[in-house]
Amino acid sequence: MSEIQNQSAEATLESILKKIGSIKFEAPYKIAGPTDDDDENEVWVRERAILLRHVYECYPQHEAALSCLYQHSQLERSQPFLFAETKDELSANDFTPTGLYRKFNPKFDPNDKEYLDEFRRASIPILEQHDVRANNILSSYPNSGIAEWAYRHWISRHGTKLLNTTSNDTKEFELLVEELLQTVENHLEYSQIERTSIEPADDYYGFGSRQSVQFLLHAVDAFEAKGRSAQSALLNRISDMFPDDEEVANYTFKFNLFNKPWELEFKDLVSGKRISIRDYLGKVVIVDFWATWCKPCLAFVPQMKKILLEYGDDVKVIGVSSDDLGVGEQATSEQRRNLKTQVVECAAKHGMDWPIHLSHELHDKLQIMSIPTVFVVDKQGIIRSLNARATLAKTVQDLLTE
Repeated sequence: MSEIQNQSAEATLESILKKIGSIKFEAPYKIAGPTDDDDENEVWVRERAILLRHVYECYPQHEAALSCLYQHSQLERSQPFLFAETKDELSANDFTPTGLYRKFNPKFDPNDKEYLDEFRRASIPILEQHDVRANNILSSYPNSGIAEWAYRHWISRHGTKLLNTTSNDTKEFELLVEELLQTVENHLEYSQIERTSIEPADDYYGFGSRQSVQFLLHAVDAFEAKGRSAQSALLNRISDMFPDDEEVANYTFKFNLFNKPWELEFKDLVSGKRISIRDYLGKVVIVDFWATWCKPCLAFVPQMKKILLEYGDDVKVIGVSSDDLGVGEQATSEQRRNLKTQVVECAAKHGMDWPIHLSHELHDKLQIMSIPTVFVVDKQGIIRSLNARATLAKTVQDLLTE
């Protein structure tokens, strides 16, 4: 390309970037535009989306390309009806409530299953488009700034698939883990390249690493069925990849608690008495990490009550609630009392007639990745399972017969 052509391209790009301006998101699913008229804003958003796409497709090596790609993909994900097809010509009819680019209603009824299903169906082709886009970027521009978006896309896709898998096929799960590991390793290698100076969002680069760690540590949890040696090998590999990561260090601390005596002492939120897990020597203890807002946690309570009914005083339960998360030093005494009352009332309502420890700090220290998480402590006070939710009845039975 000649110098004159280069100058013309730069002038065109600068003109496009000026037209784009900024796109902001207001939860939930509301796109802020230049006016108060939703119809006008939709046209405005769509026009700028065309310009965003033009930048990263026609100027993929430019430092603004990553930011434009990120903004465009965010628009597609949050407003799939607007981007059902990539049609550049705009028609007023396309933006009617039933038009091609109709907007996802920010005031929808959360119980409207039909509408939510429609949103999910509209999202599927968007994600498939992103798959193709990410592969094309990694094939054609593996060292460019926009490759960051492509790697993050695949890390999210592989990790989400891991979280959602319900297959009992161990081999299939191992392949999913290896797929994620390979993508993360490639991303870490790519990250050594100098990144573009325009960061698409606050802590955009840091978030990619944190997401990778969280998905991989979930995989360690899920490897419990394969045995401690398989879990340890995977955790060592993660530690090598992220040697200075605090989350990995905390998880390793929790992992190393296995088969060791555990000291846990707290003031019961219900009775006010001091409780020590050492008081329960000679019994199997279920330690349930939960929160009042967690529906799966509350749905899990009947399973624990059934075990208590079957084995009586030979089994004890301790609940550890994380509901005090975000309640800092600035909280008033009344706010703290209200929080405690809320937790106690929820526990009573759902029949949790066992001691409750209110401590999000313990959740953090033990790297509880999701709730409910269930530890099981044997009759000698030694932790025998760090993830017994799926096998609780059998785990308790086995420990009682030892």
